Amino acid sequence: MMIDRRLIEEQEIIINSTESKILVSAGPGSGKTHTLIKKAEKELRAIEEKSLNKGIIVCSFTREVSRELEKKLSNKVYNEFSYVGTIDSFILNKIVIPFKNRILSKLLPKSPNIQGKLNVTIPPLDKNALVNILTKDYLRITEIENYYKKWINNLIDNNYEISFAAYLFACDAIEKVPVVKQYFETLYNSIYVDEAQDLNYYQLKFIEKLIENTNINCYLIGDKRQSIYQFRGAQPDLFYSMVGKGFKEYKLTYSARCHYNILEFARRIVGESTSKEVISYNKQVSIDDTFIIKPDYFISNDEYFILVETNKEAEEFYKRCLAAGVKNLIYSKAIELKSNKAFADNYQYIIEEILKFYYNHKNKVPKYAYSVEELIIFLDSIIDSKFLNYDSLSIKPAEKAINYIERIFKLSDVQIPKEILNELGAQLFNQTVINHYTKYKVVNRVMTIHSSKGLESNKVFLKFERKEYGINAETKRKLFVGFTRAKNTLVIGFTGYRTSPLEKHIVSIYNSTFI
Repeated sequence: MMIDRRLIEEQEIIINSTESKILVSAGPGSGKTHTLIKKAEKELRAIEEKSLNKGIIVCSFTREVSRELEKKLSNKVYNEFSYVGTIDSFILNKIVIPFKNRILSKLLPKSPNIQGKLNVTIPPLDKNALVNILTKDYLRITEIENYYKKWINNLIDNNYEISFAAYLFACDAIEKVPVVKQYFETLYNSIYVDEAQDLNYYQLKFIEKLIENTNINCYLIGDKRQSIYQFRGAQPDLFYSMVGKGFKEYKLTYSARCHYNILEFARRIVGESTSKEVISYNKQVSIDDTFIIKPDYFISNDEYFILVETNKEAEEFYKRCLAAGVKNLIYSKAIELKSNKAFADNYQYIIEEILKFYYNHKNKVPKYAYSVEELIIFLDSIIDSKFLNYDSLSIKPAEKAINYIERIFKLSDVQIPKEILNELGAQLFNQTVINHYTKYKVVNRVMTIHSSKGLESNKVFLKFERKEYGINAETKRKLFVGFTRAKNTLVIGFTGYRTSPLEKHIVSIYNSTFI
């Protein structure tokens, strides 16, 4: 697809903008990460030309996007003073580890100095855990204050939890400890945040404190319609509210991915289109249940995604497709660790990232290969840096995935329980689990809408089960993500009579959009 000249012009305006605080509202396929990278490159070259001993901060909500930013920047222009990574890793490595004792002495003058390596943990995945409730409900002031006090006491005992409390600690550091403020002003010129719609209240509060108390520039880029991580505390409306706090808004309104008809339909679904135009020529969007009733429909199709709500639905439909004779189709399923919930809550995400490296380190398609250098970036806040090298992280000849995982965990002095090892050993013989962590050249996949975020395909088939879907902002955003994975063709199918409020909404918007 040829890139619209109007999109290039929008990108160039942002790249050449001079405001110190910018919020970029970017639509799907508009090249938001490309625009951020180009602006960062321009700034780094200007720093180099002036021979300044300064760098920039480039962060994202997710490790995957951070790795992509690191790869793109380091291949072109970079300097030793810059930081690229997740915002969680930035807080730990650039504030907590180097300044923890100075910050604590300011907050608690009689606190003892922390000695040795921090024991880093993540909160449990249970949505009912207090830490996760408070991450989303930032108005429960007394409970938040009490949790923060306990968090600080745990930090004094060398236990660091990656949670909202870490951002309160960082805010106190910027606001109350002069040496931290001086450090940032001396070393960094700007902070760039990609996928900023997925930041939670506390992460945004840290960014506010940073720019209020230092002379650092700030560039936020994201799309609140594509935030589907509310269950993790993401606050897309707060991201956009930064416009009222001195940020200049720019927009990327055109798409290099989606056909106009698909993008316009998706915008109308979430209620953010100002157009009332009825589109008379439409070959891109359809409501058609045929692919659900007759899965052999996919025998003659190529380059497509089938998106559903849950993994269970994905597996069931995949089996129906295979039974109908459909080939060249992949279904994947993530590992499930049920025998030791406490361990899984804290460490499953690390195991999954290690599996991605294990199954892709020798990927025959170069763009899908996962290098040791990328794994080092991921592990930098988990394992002592003296162990992060090519020899210690390289996979040995004939080394099985389960043995490699166990070896990497031992580098961080973490013993994997026997019951977890047994579960992993059994599941890693399952090809559908291996599929989940392997990147293939095959483009036809059955997956959940959540899994599709950041991906694209020529055709997308979105399947709704027969149940009572409600209409709310989060559901609409999820639909927006699913619809805009399609480059040229979007097909929506229902297994029932289209009687739920959401199904009626989709059909109504469709009928009012297209002739």
